[in-house]
Amino acid sequence: MLTLAQLGAMGGLLLFGGITTVSQNDYLMHSTTNFPNYIGQIVQFNYPWFGNFIMFAAMTLIGFLWMYQARNDPKKNKVQYASVTKRLLANPWIVLTTSSMFDLAASGLMSVGLDLGVPASVYQMLNGSIVIFTPILSFFCLKRKINRQQGFGMLIVVGGLVTVALSSFFVQKYFSDNNQDDNSAPVTTGNLILGMMLIIVSQIIYAAQFVVEEYTMQLLQCYPAQVVCIEGIYGFIVTTCFVMPLFDLAGSENDFDAFIFMKADPMITIPMMLFFTCVAAYNAFGQTVTKLISANHRTIVEGLRGLVVWIFSLLERLIMKAPWGEGWNGWASWVEVAGFVIQLVGSFVFYDLIHLGRRVIEIQEDSADEEKKGDKDGYKVVKDEQ
Repeated sequence: MLTLAQLGAMGGLLLFGGITTVSQNDYLMHSTTNFPNYIGQIVQFNYPWFGNFIMFAAMTLIGFLWMYQARNDPKKNKVQYASVTKRLLANPWIVLTTSSMFDLAASGLMSVGLDLGVPASVYQMLNGSIVIFTPILSFFCLKRKINRQQGFGMLIVVGGLVTVALSSFFVQKYFSDNNQDDNSAPVTTGNLILGMMLIIVSQIIYAAQFVVEEYTMQLLQCYPAQVVCIEGIYGFIVTTCFVMPLFDLAGSENDFDAFIFMKADPMITIPMMLFFTCVAAYNAFGQTVTKLISANHRTIVEGLRGLVVWIFSLLERLIMKAPWGEGWNGWASWVEVAGFVIQLVGSFVFYDLIHLGRRVIEIQEDSADEEKKGDKDGYKVVKDEQ
């Protein structure tokens, strides 16, 4: 039974996570005709990696929450390790260097995928693929076993992800006029496929980050806000000192021009500030879910976030009209609904919230020999209680 604190953390993750995705999509859609040297011409805000700058800056401010948590923690005595190696691994400033780099790479790839034209709801639902990758990495890194029901649930999630991807293709092919902005270039099928592939790759990276974070907070007794703040500090330094200058030198993206764009079109600062505020809260609630429950439970909440994003996007289109938000695209939207339901069912099967009539229970290695007799694959099948 979930506690009130756990339910609150999950609700905060869904609410602020949904607003984060919608606001990020909004500022990436902005265009202006007042950009210096291009006065009168339509200039699109084409700086997806600039989102990392905003996100990591917001995460560093969670340090104030870290200070509050540390001050009000009655258990301030930390475990002391005699081994130098263990002391190093117990230092979050060392362990979280890896986690912060995962966050930097994954969030950047996701922003590029969104910028390539993947709808916000599809973008978020594709994030549900993390339900597949997190258990696999947990199996290898945290020695957490995967039983047969979980494996079957992962296969169902794959089917849901394929359905969602197909719905995005159908919308682009048959309903493009319903979603196209007159001030932006049309979304090509190639860009759509590339964007979805980048989002899925980012989920593999995020799965690695979640596993590292769970190890960090469970073994190192870190505060959730401490993890967010440290990752924000590392990510902000790497983004401003290395990523942005290197992209500028390579000629692929000049994120410093994003500040000029903000001056030319001050309205873009509204979704940016909303993103700045909500992404900080989203990360804090996400770390709290990982701390209070587990990384695997966080992934199922992230899957539900796709529905929240879609509802927010539909409401935004209803209130602000096209091209903001997402419209209802006839039968193609029903395909997306089906994909989401399949993905959600797969997640519920994985977490044993839906029983399949027969439940697979893992046999521990120290079980009695007679319990293992006749069970060659290391599993025991029992009937569910009705």
